[in-house]
Amino acid sequence: TALLSNPAMQGSVAVDSAELATVFEQLGVPPPAPLDATELGTLTLATQFDLQTEPQVVRLRDIDAEALGMHVTGEASLTAGNELAGHIAVAEFTPNATLQALLRDAVPPTVDVAALGAVALDTRFDTTLDSGRVSLRDLKLGALGATVTGNLEGVPGDRGAVYRGQLETSRFAADAMAQAFAALLPPNLAADELGMVELAASFTLDSGADTLTVQPLRAEAFGLRMSGDVAGRNVSQAATWTGTANVAQFSPQELLQRFGLPPQQTSDPRALTRATVATRFAVTENGAELDGLVLALDETTLRGTFALQGFDAPAFRFALDVDAV
Repeated sequence: TALLSNPAMQGSVAVDSAELATVFEQLGVPPPAPLDATELGTLTLATQFDLQTEPQVVRLRDIDAEALGMHVTGEASLTAGNELAGHIAVAEFTPNATLQALLRDAVPPTVDVAALGAVALDTRFDTTLDSGRVSLRDLKLGALGATVTGNLEGVPGDRGAVYRGQLETSRFAADAMAQAFAALLPPNLAADELGMVELAASFTLDSGADTLTVQPLRAEAFGLRMSGDVAGRNVSQAATWTGTANVAQFSPQELLQRFGLPPQQTSDPRALTRATVATRFAVTENGAELDGLVLALDETTLRGTFALQGFDAPAFRFALDVDAV
């Protein structure tokens, strides 16, 4: 339409089993080093499109594509060849070996992508193609046996990308997560010790500085409900974690049994059944320290410091002030 004054075009296009390696090449995106281009497989695509000259806009509607074992639907618009925005939905699937290789090239080496399990995605997105900035809004992601909702943004930098956002998970079993992030967890920590997991947090991950800040944080793990904030250094290597934590009322008897210890014998069955904790903490691969500790245990309040040295054969160091027993 309007061929002479302001040309515009509408139509549809279908691509049947195109080599995905060719698509990567045209986008200027090389496959990860371990992958041969032939392993990428093919792309099948169908969509409706609108092209507008002034202002310059390209719109894709009713996108339906299959590639890398995924079925993708959605819509997108490209403005002035620079701003790309739209909506994407990926039906639930299990990542194949080729997609896992692509993911390994995009995430820290401490993450085991083979543990992701069934994956599904639904989100709105916008990105600046020149700079590589990407944001995801109204995100709904299924992975590791959990459902994650929230908003994310990634901004490239000279030393590495910075990722920030707000995320909230459903309550889920820790088995797959313990496998995926085993390199970041204390040695010999079992999934059944972690128990059910739930998380709500705002975070900033700076891949160049190798730091992670989570503030505020609300979580469930080890049968405990916690709130506070966390900062991590060298998160992709030998991580050091510092922050504050507040633990809602729990039963120490049940916590001891979670880690394989027998029930503690007490003359009063109500003893060791009520506790709350507030503290500052520092955790490394070699141990943990609690400072400014306030522990309310049954009818007693303890204040002071507590340190655990070594996770395999731990030694304990503490200085505590007990108000009354």
